[in-house]
Amino acid sequence: DLTTTGAITAASYGGITEANLLDKSAAETIEAIWGFNGGVTKFMRSIDEAAVSPSQFFQRKRDGDPTDDVSSGDVLGNHKFYGYHTDGYDRAADIRVIVDGTPGDGDMPGRLEFLTTPDGTGLPLLRMTIKEDGTTRVDADLHTEGNLYINKDSTDADAVIYFGDNDEVASVHLDDANDRFEFSKKVHTPDTLTMSFVIVEPTAANDFPFTMLPKAITIIAASGVCIAGTNVVGVLMEYDNDAANAVVCNSSDWTFTTGEERTTSVSNASIDAG
Repeated sequence: DLTTTGAITAASYGGITEANLLDKSAAETIEAIWGFNGGVTKFMRSIDEAAVSPSQFFQRKRDGDPTDDVSSGDVLGNHKFYGYHTDGYDRAADIRVIVDGTPGDGDMPGRLEFLTTPDGTGLPLLRMTIKEDGTTRVDADLHTEGNLYINKDSTDADAVIYFGDNDEVASVHLDDANDRFEFSKKVHTPDTLTMSFVIVEPTAANDFPFTMLPKAITIIAASGVCIAGTNVVGVLMEYDNDAANAVVCNSSDWTFTTGEERTTSVSNASIDAG
C-alpha cells in the first residue's frame, strides 16, 4: 500500500524498499506504509518550499454523551512497543500524552509520560513525566525508580546541572534520611572533585537568596570512597569579600585511607552569613 501527494508509483523506485525510499534522488513527498523484512514500516518524507516538516497527528474527542470535550486525565495518544516471546506479544514501553489540567476553548494543557517494563514482568510502569508547566518528574510519586544519571564519556566539558538563574531562588531538596545528593567521578589517579555553593552579587552583605532557611550553609557530614592505599583530603573553604569573616569549622579536613566508604562527622562545619 502506498499513498502519496505527488506522481509516484512503486515502480518508479524499483519497488518499495528501505534503500529506494532513503535514496536522496527520490525527491517526491512520500508517505508509505508497507511490509519490510517481516515488519510494518511507516515512512514519511516532506519536501516543501515553506518551513514544513513531516508530522504525525493524534486527535481525540469524546463521543458526545454527555460531551465531545476531553477532560483532564484523558489519553490523547499512545505509542506502544511490543515484543514477541513464546506464545504472544508483550509490552515493553509506552510513550503517551495525557490532558493535564482543565481544558478550554484554545486551551489544551498536556503532559508527556514515559513508561518502561521491568525485567520479569509484562506491564510498563510510569518512570518519567514532563508536566504541562514544564516540570520534569523522575521520582516515586506515581512513578518508580526515581534515579537520574548524567554521565559523560568526554573530558572536553563539565557536566553541570543548573537550578534557576542569577536572580532566582534555587534549591536541592532531600526529604528522607535515605536520600543522597551525590557527586562522583571515576578516575585512574586521585583527582579533585568540588561542590560549590555560589551566591551571585547579593544586594547586601547578609542578603542570601534563601527562603525559609537560615542565612548560612551547614554541612552535617561528609563521606567518600577511595582506592585502597590512596589519600583523599576534603577541605571546607569559604570565599567572600570580607577576609575577616572566615569559615567556621572545628575539623577543616578529613582523610580516607582504607579504600572503603567511611563517614566522618564535621562538627561546626558551616559557611556563616555574610
